[in-house]
Amino acid sequence: MSSEPRNPLNVSRVLSSKAAPAFAIGTGVFLVDLVLLSRGVGTVDAGELAAAAATLGVPHPTGYPLFTLLMHLVSYLPLASRIIVRLNAFTALLSAAGSGLMFLSVRFALVKYMGVKNELHAAIAAVGAALLVSFTTVFWSQALSIEVYALHEFFVSLVMLLFLDAVLSKEDERRWALFAYVLGLSFANHMTTLLLVPGMMAAFFLFVGRRGVTRRFVLLILSFGLLGVSSYAFLLIRGHENPALNWGYPTTLERFVNHISGQQYRTWMFSSLDAAARQLGHFIELFPRDILYVPVVLLAAGVVRVMRRSWKAGAVFLLLIVTCLAYAVNFDVENKDIESYFLLAYITSAFFIAAGAAWLFEGVSLFVRGRGKAVERLGTAAVVAAIGVLVLLQALTNGREVDERDNILAEDYTKALLSNASQNALVISFQWDYFVSPFLYLQHVEALRPDVVVIDKELMRRSWYVESLLRRRPDVMGESAVECDAFIREVRKFERNLPYDGAVLDRLYYGMLTSIIEQNLPKRPVYVTYEVEPQLAPQDFRIPSGLLLRIKREFAWEPAEVRIPSSLSLRGDDPLVKQVRRWFAVALAQNALAAYRGGQLSRAVKQLDDALRCDPTFYQASDLKTRVLQGTLTP
Repeated sequence: MSSEPRNPLNVSRVLSSKAAPAFAIGTGVFLVDLVLLSRGVGTVDAGELAAAAATLGVPHPTGYPLFTLLMHLVSYLPLASRIIVRLNAFTALLSAAGSGLMFLSVRFALVKYMGVKNELHAAIAAVGAALLVSFTTVFWSQALSIEVYALHEFFVSLVMLLFLDAVLSKEDERRWALFAYVLGLSFANHMTTLLLVPGMMAAFFLFVGRRGVTRRFVLLILSFGLLGVSSYAFLLIRGHENPALNWGYPTTLERFVNHISGQQYRTWMFSSLDAAARQLGHFIELFPRDILYVPVVLLAAGVVRVMRRSWKAGAVFLLLIVTCLAYAVNFDVENKDIESYFLLAYITSAFFIAAGAAWLFEGVSLFVRGRGKAVERLGTAAVVAAIGVLVLLQALTNGREVDERDNILAEDYTKALLSNASQNALVISFQWDYFVSPFLYLQHVEALRPDVVVIDKELMRRSWYVESLLRRRPDVMGESAVECDAFIREVRKFERNLPYDGAVLDRLYYGMLTSIIEQNLPKRPVYVTYEVEPQLAPQDFRIPSGLLLRIKREFAWEPAEVRIPSSLSLRGDDPLVKQVRRWFAVALAQNALAAYRGGQLSRAVKQLDDALRCDPTFYQASDLKTRVLQGTLTP
């Protein structure tokens, strides 16, 4: 068979006459997502993204302006009493719509690029592949709490569908204009849309050829693409207004470019071959397990089939996977954080899985041909049933892992921690994932503890964060302006890739933070969380106060309760849950030690028992309890 694609299929006809399965997939996935949906503020970036959406702030790089503007509109919809639930639910809707669009793009490719003649087989194979990918933990987890990658899932499949159709239309400017505009919108949501470009360029030259690259065509693509990406101007406009959440403080062209390019993440990129090998190994271990192994056989068969039927199409889809992995594995972050960068590889795998399933249909059809219609129908039904069983098993298996409906640990931990903070407190912390980020939403959207000021210790290493705090909170930062200015001058050398002295930078950094603590001690209660290193205000005492350490110039212990939420028992294998358990255990052990030295033996023993219930692996608490009971601990 020729490797050239067959006649173009009108997109409007695809979306109208072929939309029923896509709508059914999207609706079904959405209903399942609603069952497992988070009812509160999630961990990691969920709180920050929700706060940015609700208050029209500027979130972390690359800024995600389209996502922020869209979610801001959603925040006004009277769909639930809490804004966070509205945002979570709409996230699920976006991801589910992405599943439906994945089906459309996969079926389109099967029929028009991969030589599948039986449209019923193509449709069933595409349904199975779309659902198998949708119910992987990597794809599914983006849907259950506010996350920019849900909109990315939507756009990747839509861009693929529009591009595949535009390539077949060759010179239809309306289709190319629509594709370019949607591609621009996708860039306005997430810059990793760039990973689609090498594969699309290869497809263009393989199927259209150089003759398609005219000046008019280039101007068309650039014009509509820039129109789609124009919402990035929002970051500049809103940055000048200095909202409560103003990441990167993008008020100059330099800072704007740094923000949208993710400049602050450069230290994690291309760090070493060992890191790349580790991340690639993680993907190789993760993907087969995530898809329950059997579909990997279909994927391999699909690669063989597509390369035989149309090597051009096969090369394009393989290039998309390779491009995705080449980028992702060179990002040296934690395994969980890297998994969302595998999304393009996951979505592209659906094309090969579907091709393998279609080949299976063909093989069964050939095997039962001539044995009667009943046997032929039975053969088709057997393949459908097998695909259905795979989808069901995967949904049941992975559903337990991604389930967020009862996971309110981030909220509970944040509220428990703040219950230990006195009025008008200043809290310095490095607990972004389960305290700082959730608190951004809870404070700025739901007005929880508006009196408290929280400073992220590690963000203080960035000039924009220090400058933003100086402008927004002069009552906290003003008396340390000299130290802040000295640090800003030095850290800008690092940010601009100029020569700098790391020792000087560290000294100025800790000097700035110590000054902020010392200048605020006479005015307000000052606390740090337990992970904050002792270089901050080393001359002062750190006194256990529940989940916080209060900084004082003189030691004066006051008993504090540590509220242990019921949500701490959830998802024991989740790394973040384990870490929160450990912080509860550490806090309880430190409070127990203070209670013992204050002569409250029974209180100390109870808190040590609670510490071991929170984290049975925290052996220091067990050792401390033994020494307390034996009376061998020095008062």
